[in-house]
Amino acid sequence: MTKAQLNFPRDITLNIVEKEGEQFVFDPVRKIDVPFTPEENVRQHLIHYLLKYKGYSAGLMAIEKKIVVNHLTRRPDLVVYNREQKPWFVIECKRAEEKLTQKVIEQIAQYNSLLKSEYLCITNGLEHFIFQLDYTKNTFVSLTEFPELYKKVDN
Repeated sequence: MTKAQLNFPRDITLNIVEKEGEQFVFDPVRKIDVPFTPEENVRQHLIHYLLKYKGYSAGLMAIEKKIVVNHLTRRPDLVVYNREQKPWFVIECKRAEEKLTQKVIEQIAQYNSLLKSEYLCITNGLEHFIFQLDYTKNTFVSLTEFPELYKKVDN
C-alpha cells in the first residue's frame, strides 16, 4: 500500500499487524482487526482523530451500518450518533488516491436522505469536505474543521 501523508496529525498511530501475509489494523469502534485497505487507512486515521482530538466516543460510532434507501441496501462508512442515538454526522471515506467528485457527494446525500444528520463529510484523507445542514432553511454551510460532538463549556 502506498503511504500518502494523510491530512491528520502525525502523532496518530494505528495498530497494524500481519496475519498470514496480510496486513490488518485494529478498529477501536468494532474492537476487531480488519483488513488494512487504502480506504480503511483513511477511515482509521479519521476515527483516531475524532476520538483523540474531538472527544468523540467510540460507543456513539457505527461503521458500515446497513441502511435501506429506495429499496437498496447501503452502508455508510461512518455514522456518529448523538446522545439521543440519532444520526448526527455521516462520513464517507475514500482511499487517498481517489478524487472527491460530485458522485461522492451524491452518494452521501443519498445516505442522508434517510439518516437526516446535522453534519456530512466526504474525505480521502488528504481533503475533507465538511458540511453543516440546516433543514429549516434548507441550506448548508461548508466548514473548515470537524465539529465537536459536545461543545465544552467554560466556567
